Amino acid sequence: MKNEPQPTTDRQAAPVADLAGSLPAGASLETAVPLGRGDACMDIACIRSADGELPAHVRAWVESDPVAAGVAATWMAFQGTHVLWSAGRCAIVAPSDRMDSVRAAVLEATAHERELRSIERAMEESWPALESDSALAFEFDEASVGRRAQLRERLHRVLVLRARLARISPYLLSPLAHPPTLASQVAERLRERLRMPTRHEAAAVQLDVFRDAYDMCGQRASDYMLARTGHRLEWVIIVLLAAQLLLWGFEYLTGAAR
Repeated sequence: MKNEPQPTTDRQAAPVADLAGSLPAGASLETAVPLGRGDACMDIACIRSADGELPAHVRAWVESDPVAAGVAATWMAFQGTHVLWSAGRCAIVAPSDRMDSVRAAVLEATAHERELRSIERAMEESWPALESDSALAFEFDEASVGRRAQLRERLHRVLVLRARLARISPYLLSPLAHPPTLASQVAERLRERLRMPTRHEAAAVQLDVFRDAYDMCGQRASDYMLARTGHRLEWVIIVLLAAQLLLWGFEYLTGAAR
């Protein structure tokens, strides 16, 4: 295994056209490869070679990935295969007979990481709303009735996020394949380097907090609405009884006057 390459100092994005023209013979550059969900995609350079050498300008191209937002690229090397991965760009050096399986493993891992990152971003954006809504879990009054639709929408959003997380859980938490293959080792190494199982556990815990908080808000709102409806019915009954008493009193007075 070779030492991991140090990040280059030049962080400017390498033009795709220039990179494609400078790749070794037999190599390919695929741009905007779909990841299978929404409009998510990535660029991937495949260099079919058995010597495991990744050209410096290809490393610079991966490390200048604008999607990575400054996060260092992940380097892996084993069994004559080298992978330099970033969120939006990846370079693979592998023998021809192993390239397709490694490429598929990288794309699958990237698709799941991108979905996990999307869930994390959605939760991060939802924390301020939860902090403002948490008071309704303890006290719900007439002024809060107008927020019921908003609370319902936020609970629905939490349930959707939980469903999305559950959908990718089998991949993130799957045990090691046996017997291991090169593709399964690449996938496992990416899951490990990108801390996918740990991030999944943290996301699940946070979503439990969201769900419990909005369940409490929903229960408090439901109790208040039921109580308010009961109070209204009580007043209706009181008014009807009062009207009945007045009618009886009027009939009694008119009967006594005769």
